[in-house]
Amino acid sequence: MTLRSCLSAMIGVLIVSAAPAFAQSNSNVFGSVVKPGERSTQYRIALDPDSGALTHRLHYQAPLTDNLRWRVVGQLRDRENNDVDFDYVQGELLWQLAPATSDWKRALRLDVRVRDEDRPGFVSVNFANQVELSDQWRARAIILSAVDFGSNTRDGIFVQTRGNLTYKTSSQTRLGVEMFNRYGSTDGFNDFDDQRHQIGPVMTWSSGSGWSVLTSVLFGVTDATDDTNLRMWITKKL
Repeated sequence: MTLRSCLSAMIGVLIVSAAPAFAQSNSNVFGSVVKPGERSTQYRIALDPDSGALTHRLHYQAPLTDNLRWRVVGQLRDRENNDVDFDYVQGELLWQLAPATSDWKRALRLDVRVRDEDRPGFVSVNFANQVELSDQWRARAIILSAVDFGSNTRDGIFVQTRGNLTYKTSSQTRLGVEMFNRYGSTDGFNDFDDQRHQIGPVMTWSSGSGWSVLTSVLFGVTDATDDTNLRMWITKKL
């Protein structure tokens, strides 16, 4: 497959979807590669400066095989009254579909999320794409689809898209831009102003000792989206 074909496929992934939002402010444009033998833990924090609301998220992940990786995720949220509440726990299984040497890397990820307070959980199937445009440039595009289960379930399939474009400025640093799009349910799509779209810059830095840091700012594009979302993630390879 040519690079032009890869790019066309990724653009298609970003524009063919249309349905709503289950992502949290700590979501990411995840990659498509399983690194054999690599285990890691991660802490994420996201802030809405307007309301002061915070979310805290912890990850642990490890490979099962050379192309399968599992992850467990837990998230807490600080509300405006400074109470810290359990938000959700989630299990994930990522299946790498293409060799790590391929210019177009693909993966499927299955997520199962459980929440409290009679909020519905969901099961989602996600298709992730990553294209190495050059030694420095990399593009990612993801389509995510979810169905509710449990209490107070909502009708339809919930779909979102994510994408980013990053440039490797050094062996330790990448700079880029990322976008998150949430549209509404297949049971009834929202008007554009009622959809949630965010875009903003992202920077990642990694050390030689297994530590890495991501910082990101997302800006709302539509009326239904928060104006600003500040994020930072700290990862340690084990």
